[in-house]
Amino acid sequence: MKGTSTDAVNLKNAELYNSLREPPYDIELEREILGHLIRSQELTDQYLADLNADEFYLDKHRTIFRHIEEVFNRENKVDVVLLQESLEAREQLGEIGGLEYLVELVDLFGIGENIEQYVKRLKNKFILRKMISFSRELMNKSYQQDEVEDILTELDTFIADVGVELTEENIQSLNEIMDSVFEEIDSRSKHDFSQIGIPTGFEKLDHCLGGLHPGDFIILAARPTVGKTTMAINFANNASEKGFPVIFFSIEMTKTQVGLRMLSSNAQIDTERITRGTLSRHLTDELMAGRMKMARYPCYVDDSSDINPLKIRARVKKFIAHIRQKMKEQYGDAAQDKPALIVVDHLQLLHFEKERGRGFESREKEMSAISRYLKIIAKELNVVVLAISQLSRAPTKRESPRPFLSDLRDSGSLEQDADVVLLLHRPFAYDMKSKKPGGGKKSGSEDEYYDRRETELYVAKHRNGQTDMIKMVFFGNQYRFLERDERMEQS
Repeated sequence: MKGTSTDAVNLKNAELYNSLREPPYDIELEREILGHLIRSQELTDQYLADLNADEFYLDKHRTIFRHIEEVFNRENKVDVVLLQESLEAREQLGEIGGLEYLVELVDLFGIGENIEQYVKRLKNKFILRKMISFSRELMNKSYQQDEVEDILTELDTFIADVGVELTEENIQSLNEIMDSVFEEIDSRSKHDFSQIGIPTGFEKLDHCLGGLHPGDFIILAARPTVGKTTMAINFANNASEKGFPVIFFSIEMTKTQVGLRMLSSNAQIDTERITRGTLSRHLTDELMAGRMKMARYPCYVDDSSDINPLKIRARVKKFIAHIRQKMKEQYGDAAQDKPALIVVDHLQLLHFEKERGRGFESREKEMSAISRYLKIIAKELNVVVLAISQLSRAPTKRESPRPFLSDLRDSGSLEQDADVVLLLHRPFAYDMKSKKPGGGKKSGSEDEYYDRRETELYVAKHRNGQTDMIKMVFFGNQYRFLERDERMEQS
């Protein structure tokens, strides 16, 4: 039963009751803080950046604070005269009570020793008001819709955002930072360099990147049909084979389609033969062996078509808690500390929920917000976020179609937010009528077979290390890549 007339009456009564109650605020506290900021440049220097106009309850106090900010940023000092001039220029002096009110703020409240506590109390009052407002919104939505997961996602996101606001500034001395640096150096000296992070399964790429590092936001981009999803599936397969938890968000393909590609890659059997059921006894045994091996992988697939960055964060957080406990039960305490790899396929299919009031002037601005949010997820949850992205058509219009960072589609912020950008390019895919691949060798030769599939993997951006180009061979019918040097042995 969706809702009753009694529910509606109760809701209206609750709204009426709450509307009659005054929200948490402290006028004298606000006056104290404004007086301190006007009187002491030292305090203004120290606390102005920590405050926000919205944290003041009274309109006139928000106005005064904004002018304090503006004057201080312009003049590097604040006093009554400068504030008066600034307010008069905007015709707002009368709104705040005139010059008399500014003088009153300064005269009544001298330099105190409790400014830090005042600021903390002001922020607490503001957060309480936000919680009340959000609770009302949540209550209304709970009466009006049945999508529990959406409401829980909003609640989880709100709690996380409030937690960030309440967190102390994460500032450390250089001496403390050096302790952490040397701990990492010591840790690296005891391990194979290529296996510090989550392994991709490709030796040269792992050596270049040192694995995929928790906290990093990684973009894997290419034009259509070059193999970016296959590369991401290979990363997921190889990481989970080594015991690293993986969650694969597939917006375009179903769970079954992703699973088929992973099975084909693991068993090294053409997908077409699997789907047509034309397998010999030997290949059937190989397929079952691949399936048994994959049963141990801590790899999960989410194919929700309505996924968005907020839901990704909530589900990853829930997934990590679940998988940590499961891995601890199966493999002991050490296993639960392995970082997770989060794959998003793909960026251009993500959107923010309209009902959250996120209006964007353009798709580019929305993509900027999405990429920034994925970077925050990686850092906050200490996971690797690998997002597949499309490239613009620009490479197809150049004489040399090799992709560049500037070809990332929809947003310049993708390049800025990403810690690593990987660009895939398969030369043969762009010009089927050019000179025969393989330097003119006869058609059907082994060299031509591989050259037609040769793919260049560019480490185009690496915030913490070198860039490089790694030659790969693409086996599209088996959804797998090999590094060029190992092709003769393994194919």
